[in-house]
Amino acid sequence: MLITCHLLTGAAIASGPINPTVSLPLAFFSHFILDAIPHLEATTFANMKKGEDYYPTKKEILYVFLDVLFGLLVLSIIYFKLKSPLILFGAFLAILPDLIDNIPFWYGIRKLPVFKQFHKFHDKIHFDLKPRYWYWGALTQFILLAAVACYFLSS
Repeated sequence: MLITCHLLTGAAIASGPINPTVSLPLAFFSHFILDAIPHLEATTFANMKKGEDYYPTKKEILYVFLDVLFGLLVLSIIYFKLKSPLILFGAFLAILPDLIDNIPFWYGIRKLPVFKQFHKFHDKIHFDLKPRYWYWGALTQFILLAAVACYFLSS
């Protein structure tokens, strides 16, 4: 899933009318729900094997960098409009699973007991979209971003 989608979904959940003791954990768990549906990501077209560590190419790193930059830009606009720190907490919690599990220079933590199980769960729940079906991933993310945009524009 694009980081932008995770960030904005977490922000939307946390900014809603639900008590933060419920909405913030929901923002965290939204990550897994979004990862379970067809989606595009930097590695959609990569030659990866499930369960193996993957080190991204320069092109994939650039893609992720631009995705993060765009997501943070939109998140900043939303934050300055609504001025709620919950938006930032929700966004952070929604990308936390990827920060824990998908940053190559700390793949070593996957060998530690809790992180090993976390990685197995994260990897298992993740929808591996075949490159030839990339359009389904683009469609689901477009719909998600449109829904989140409508939510924040109506706030």
